[in-house]
Amino acid sequence: MASTKDWKYRTYPKEWVEKLAARVRREWLAFKDRTKTTQPEFAGKLCISQSALNQFFNGTTPMNINMLLCICDGMDADPWAMVKDNSFYEPKLKKLLQRLTGGQCRMLQETHFSIGPDELTNIQSVLADSPSDIMRLLLTTYTRAEIVVAIITKKIP
Repeated sequence: MASTKDWKYRTYPKEWVEKLAARVRREWLAFKDRTKTTQPEFAGKLCISQSALNQFFNGTTPMNINMLLCICDGMDADPWAMVKDNSFYEPKLKKLLQRLTGGQCRMLQETHFSIGPDELTNIQSVLADSPSDIMRLLLTTYTRAEIVVAIITKKIP
């Protein structure tokens, strides 16, 4: 890997990118052993090149939170386990989930998902709880990929 001096992604601290990559890579290796999935197959499911996926796994290219969620969804992995105690990525994941407040939940209901009134009230009632509780609640109804699609397509401002 490039030295910190040669690191070209100045907005992503190399140390934290490498720590995240190591966790994701360990999860990938376990997933690969369980499912016999190859990197090219998995990259295809994510609509990225095998080379890009390999760079994420090796920490040579940083992944953003949206890509992390897509990768975790594809491996059925817990994104919180990937960012735990990572002072760069953990706050980014928390911030992303905290954007799912009042108006955004109503926007989800109106524009993307079929959230019923009871589910909307339930989501709003736990927004003050820990982000992992919010993620668990959302994942009881929606997949990580659906949530990521809503974020990427600007359904969630």
